[in-house]
Amino acid sequence: MKSKMKKIVSTRSLPVFVLATTLLFLLGTAVAVGPAMDPVSGMGSSQFVPSPPPPGVIMQFKGEVKLLVRGEPKTADLLVNVYSILLNEENVQHVSASHILTFEDGSTIVTDDMEVAEPTDTPGVYTLNGNLDVVSGTGAYAGVSGQLTAHGTMDFTGPLPVASFTLRGAISSATE
Repeated sequence: MKSKMKKIVSTRSLPVFVLATTLLFLLGTAVAVGPAMDPVSGMGSSQFVPSPPPPGVIMQFKGEVKLLVRGEPKTADLLVNVYSILLNEENVQHVSASHILTFEDGSTIVTDDMEVAEPTDTPGVYTLNGNLDVVSGTGAYAGVSGQLTAHGTMDFTGPLPVASFTLRGAISSATE
């Protein structure tokens, strides 16, 4: 009984197979080449600022974040500018915002964000999830880019709303 199994690679097609595999590997590597990404992680909190916000901003929050950036512990002052809030029929808030992190040496990282705040079983407390595109920086973070995610809570039950969150993601820098 003859086997009906087909040879996958013959000695005649072996050079073509090796060449094609090499090209795919090189093309895949070329696509993956780019600036190195450094992990960022940490936590923070911010509180609603009751004074009138600047033009174009509907509300602001100020606070502090403690991060591990490029392997080093860092503390930054945080300013969150909220530009718009869309509320759907389930009371879910879709928020357009930015974060400005100002580090002790004066360097900054600026993000452009889309956040979602969903009500929890506790009235006035929302689950907060955000995608933060790192769009610019100054000083040690000049030319920075990257992506961060935020997960936490927004609590409207106290005298002033408070957000508590964790941050994770990665940044690179055009100046590296």
